[in-house]
Amino acid sequence: MKKEKSGKLARSARESFAMVEDLFCDGPFIELRGRHELAVQGCRKILTCTENEVCLALRETGLHVAGKRLHCTTYYAGAVSVNGEIDALFFDDDISGKKNGGAS
Repeated sequence: MKKEKSGKLARSARESFAMVEDLFCDGPFIELRGRHELAVQGCRKILTCTENEVCLALRETGLHVAGKRLHCTTYYAGAVSVNGEIDALFFDDDISGKKNGGAS
């Protein structure tokens, strides 16, 4: 009953404020601030972290971050911050957290 009420409330808020459905789902939340800071919530594992590439396993997909002088400044409770000169982001379903066994 309680979950049904919260679902109705989320649907009502989404419709009332014309919000994107992704904000109310259980998936990852990805925010790029300019070209130098990326915040990701819902990370299950950091697969690669080099100066030119950061690869993250999310629930249903993987996320590649390409750039220069990249480094992870935060990794706590599924939240990751990546700083540096970000050149590209792309998703890769072959490296999802589900296929790699989840977080370490």
